[in-house]
Amino acid sequence: MLRQIDFTHFALKRSLSLPSATLRFLSGLGIVHVNGHTLDPQIQFLWQTGLRASGIHLTSLSDTPVEQVREAYAKLSALILSHRPKGLKIETIETGFGQVHGYDGDIPAMGGTLIRPQNSDPSLPLLVFFHQGLGLLGPCDLSLALCAQMAFTLQCPIFLPNYQLSPEHRYPAGLNDARTAYDFAVANAQKLGAVSGEVAIGGEALGANFALRICLDLKREFKPQPVAQWLISPLIDLSDAELKHSPFADVWPLTSADIDVAIKAYAGSALDLKDAGLSPLLDTSLSGLAKCLIVSGGLDPLAHQALHLVARLKKAHIGFTYRQYDDLPLGFGLLCGLSDKADEAAFDMAKEWVTLLSRTYS
Repeated sequence: MLRQIDFTHFALKRSLSLPSATLRFLSGLGIVHVNGHTLDPQIQFLWQTGLRASGIHLTSLSDTPVEQVREAYAKLSALILSHRPKGLKIETIETGFGQVHGYDGDIPAMGGTLIRPQNSDPSLPLLVFFHQGLGLLGPCDLSLALCAQMAFTLQCPIFLPNYQLSPEHRYPAGLNDARTAYDFAVANAQKLGAVSGEVAIGGEALGANFALRICLDLKREFKPQPVAQWLISPLIDLSDAELKHSPFADVWPLTSADIDVAIKAYAGSALDLKDAGLSPLLDTSLSGLAKCLIVSGGLDPLAHQALHLVARLKKAHIGFTYRQYDDLPLGFGLLCGLSDKADEAAFDMAKEWVTLLSRTYS
């Protein structure tokens, strides 16, 4: 099985080295240009030809059972993670109480994956990152390729907690798990690899929702903020009517229809989507939060939510950096290790993260 995965990865990488015009021809679509943004040809090829030829069909949640979609994303994760960066120790954190694996305290440990570089930069915090997948597509492996690239580039530890997925477990189950994981990380930061004992927080899509909501809750509890936030394509307003009408609604791999399915699965039908527990962007005040790196793709139906957050942080006098990667779609982190542009974005985000951490805002 491993040899088959290795061969598939090798064949895909060789295919992706073809000229852009050839990749577009093989995809059968011509140039995908939407609202001033042109989709990266490698991702376009993966969408229409490459992954399907490899037996991986990333179909929409709107017309495919969630179990089948999860299986496809698990195959993609296994393919990409077969060639993750060297020089990293990747270990499993089991679910249990603080004494599990020598961790301290009475705070329960949420299961997940810890990525440790062999030689960590002692000045950088542990990053607790809540994985992508819209809260229902799968475990933390969906963000492991991206975070492995980050940990390798930054030489810092990253903890990827698992959290309960919808529709089996609706709000606030995933959020509660995320808060438990963050509290566990704060209590055990040095044992998790942060020499400084400092902790940062981040996430992608619904994972970014969890990160922002936790920061808001910490403020209300008069508890310290993380040293910084890192939010990628934040899904932070579940009531957002613009999502269905986004010009990027149908750009692969994650579409507005997928987001709609995920919101309904997470929130159910009885809750008000404007409630700030579900939609932290709508919280009455964002003042007092940790500084923030905010990221979106150019062909990303959630990019306007990132821009709304930028506007609110600016008004609240919170330091931030915003980066948009013009030729990448929502969920581009899934393709780190295959797509050159996704890898370039990961490297650039790492650089911006170090710059943000070193910057002092008054």
